[in-house]
Amino acid sequence: MRQIFLLTLLATGFGSLKAQSVYTTNLEGRTVFVFPYRLEGNWKNSTAEHRFFGNNSQLVDIPYSPVALPDGEYIAYCPMPTPRFNKKEGRQYYLKSDTTVLAARFFVRNNQKQGPAEFYNTRTYDGGKQRVCYRGVYVKDRKEGNWTQITYNYYGIVTDSTQIPFKNNLIDGEVVRYSGTGVRYQTSSYEAGQKNGETRTYNKDGNVRSYTQYKNDAKH
Repeated sequence: MRQIFLLTLLATGFGSLKAQSVYTTNLEGRTVFVFPYRLEGNWKNSTAEHRFFGNNSQLVDIPYSPVALPDGEYIAYCPMPTPRFNKKEGRQYYLKSDTTVLAARFFVRNNQKQGPAEFYNTRTYDGGKQRVCYRGVYVKDRKEGNWTQITYNYYGIVTDSTQIPFKNNLIDGEVVRYSGTGVRYQTSSYEAGQKNGETRTYNKDGNVRSYTQYKNDAKH
């Protein structure tokens, strides 16, 4: 089963989200800030959605925070899950591990995202460890340069990866997809966030198997 992580807001209106105060916690032996909003990780299992993740990757982001953010390293948590229920005591409860599932890790400078960022899938492997499913660099609050999206199977094995070039927060350039063994099997051309030019698929021997022409995100 192929799975994709997409970052979304918890509600349709950002104003309806409740902010926490900015506080610190310990991550791998260092002190980090906790982003004042929880971010939601959704699993997408459709093959069609998986193949067009390049478009959706523009939506994967840390939302604007009206709460002032001190400079430093940040983590964002996923939303609180459905609480557990203790039948004997007749009450709901959470384990600490329920409330601290990572959604993202990033840096802030001058109240803007700046520097490397990582987004995580919500499944855990190897004794509770999460996998990075999306990584890249922010420059003054915008995605720039090559970002990488990684897809895993149920057992945490990489099934494919995608190199996605960004310019001014939009996909711009050649998106390249690789199999879990590192073999290139698809390329797509983008301009300012839209698919423009040829999308090619390749055989294992590297020869072109098929191609489709696009203009402004539509087949042409």
